[in-house]
Amino acid sequence: MYRLHCFLRGRINMIIESGQTFYAAKNGNSQPVPNTVWRSTELDFRIEKAGFYTVRLERDDNGEPTVQDNGVFLHLCTIHRSDNVPRSIGTDGFKPPRERTLWTPPPRPSGGSEKFINPSFEEATSANKFGWTIEQSHRFRADMPLHDHRALELESGSIVTQKVKLVKGVDYNFRCYLTEEGSLGLSVVRLDTLVAENNDEHVQSIGYGNWGYKQVTFKAIGTQHNFTAVANGATPTIIDYCTLYKAI
Repeated sequence: MYRLHCFLRGRINMIIESGQTFYAAKNGNSQPVPNTVWRSTELDFRIEKAGFYTVRLERDDNGEPTVQDNGVFLHLCTIHRSDNVPRSIGTDGFKPPRERTLWTPPPRPSGGSEKFINPSFEEATSANKFGWTIEQSHRFRADMPLHDHRALELESGSIVTQKVKLVKGVDYNFRCYLTEEGSLGLSVVRLDTLVAENNDEHVQSIGYGNWGYKQVTFKAIGTQHNFTAVANGATPTIIDYCTLYKAI
């Protein structure tokens, strides 16, 4: 766990990310530094894996571009580990994100194996190992995964797909988990034939935070099928742990 801290005049956003993966952010708020014209802002955050991360500090005009015409000034921006934060840096008391409890996926069907590559959208060393094709705007969310280390946030209209070879005539379940405020459509296509889809608004709750799932049950009509999840609401949709198993 770490603390990012800056002295400033004006308003800024503080963001921690790595590539397309978002880890933490703080928007705008700061506290006065007694007896000076400066203010103080901080972001306490947790990093699960060692590596290189990007710290992004950006101007926050709070929707009014002219409100900071006199400029935004930063001074002495630092990062300290949580057990080594000087008393002069930020407010008293470290305020890390709440440590999440691990979610246990439902048991796999007897004798069944996962058909998707990388169901949790984790980082991979190649496109083949990542497994998915993502079209249009998206980012990964390490701050709120359901399973493993990160989830996938799809902007409205964005699509994630994967092709899988199946056994003709066998029944399968295609399921994706999503936060319940999201809107997600699922479809299964073989060549140009729509095999199954689910565009209902209903999300089945799983009793873990605000997560639930949508599912399609279908019979394979050939070998290779294309599986698609599309964010079809007005706001971004966060998904994680898309699975494909033989139906029981």
